[in-house]
Amino acid sequence: MGHYVFLIGPFYLLLVIFVDSSLLRWLAFMVPALRREPNAAKIAAARKKSEHAAKRAAEPKMKYWFGILFSILYIGASILMPIGYFVPVGLVQKVLRRIGYCMLIVNIYLFMAIFLFFILGLLLWLFRVISRDCFERGTYLRIGLTIAILAGLGMVVYGEINARIIRVNHYEISVDKDGGKIPVGADGKPHLRIALIGDLHLGYNAGASMMRDMVDKINKEDVDLVLIAGDIFDNAYDAIENDEELIEILASLKSKYATLAVYGNHDVEDNLIFGFNFSAHDKLHDERYYKFLEKANISLLEDEVLDLFDESVYIVGRRDEEEPGLRLSQGEKRKTAGELTRNLDKSKILIDLEHEPKEVPEVAAAGFDLQLAGHTHNGQFFPLNLGIGRIYFNAFGYKVYENKLHTVTTAGVGSYGPFNRACVDPEIMILDITFQ
Repeated sequence: MGHYVFLIGPFYLLLVIFVDSSLLRWLAFMVPALRREPNAAKIAAARKKSEHAAKRAAEPKMKYWFGILFSILYIGASILMPIGYFVPVGLVQKVLRRIGYCMLIVNIYLFMAIFLFFILGLLLWLFRVISRDCFERGTYLRIGLTIAILAGLGMVVYGEINARIIRVNHYEISVDKDGGKIPVGADGKPHLRIALIGDLHLGYNAGASMMRDMVDKINKEDVDLVLIAGDIFDNAYDAIENDEELIEILASLKSKYATLAVYGNHDVEDNLIFGFNFSAHDKLHDERYYKFLEKANISLLEDEVLDLFDESVYIVGRRDEEEPGLRLSQGEKRKTAGELTRNLDKSKILIDLEHEPKEVPEVAAAGFDLQLAGHTHNGQFFPLNLGIGRIYFNAFGYKVYENKLHTVTTAGVGSYGPFNRACVDPEIMILDITFQ
């Protein structure tokens, strides 16, 4: 899939150049000390053509040295993320990625804000609310562009802060099926309380402080099970600053029965640009991932079934849909939903734990009662959160498929790429599930 970079890369570079030139123009208008002296001869020559041409020629221009220096620094910082692809995993690569991804978000929000500013100005000029001169170089440009830039940067700061604040969201689910030997709750019905988390992305972004906050919040909920829906790691084990500290923190997760996990598409050692890779080899799990989870008392399910309460509940942990960890070149494939439930008693409770909320019809047909997943991040930041729902049956939250399969998709705890969650909260899902 690496060829997509050749489409995204040039588009992103054009976006960066547009934002860079807009910022330079704004600085020339707003900071007199940065302007170069107007060229009287050029202004006089332009005036012979028209007064508008003369005003355009007299427009403030940035000093050459500052404009060149600013553009080198701004565009250079904006492309640090793909540059990091060629740097070995470690502190230097981590710094390059963090700055580069931060600049990615800065450019996205500044582009959106500046683009909307120009569209609004164009409409105001066309409907004769403001003059052309006011739109191009007058009060509207000075004040409006200032507001647009501040709004764009404000979204970046808000998203960076919001990415650090984990919310706890509660959902009540009623499954019309015999709960068997599941312990009963206060209402006399079999009841399970599950903490569903996912997309920790340990390494480049999430670290000890964030995991400690997550664990503290889960431990206050008195849950029966903790389920982790993949993407525990972030493509590079060496990007984790202190693995032993993280192991100790995650090992302190409290659940009555078990902490279970599946792998996701990022739980492999791989080097990505804009989320895409160029390597053609099989994507395998680092052996250190297994040791990390074992020390943290997290049981990993890879196309495996775990029964609880004397086979009253089957939790099926599926490999990811993108099949990481398998030697595809040797014909290895993940099992289908039907294959995993073929020998299971469908009258019992069947829970599908997997990373990506796909194959919903197949999962329902296989007899599952619940599908618990992550992967989507609910778009992670605005405006991606507005369109993510068109890709999946359930991109976020709780939704029932054909009055049969209860699907739950978490927005996740960590962040992939940009450490930013503007308008999308990192979350822990607490599922209170009752049975008949």
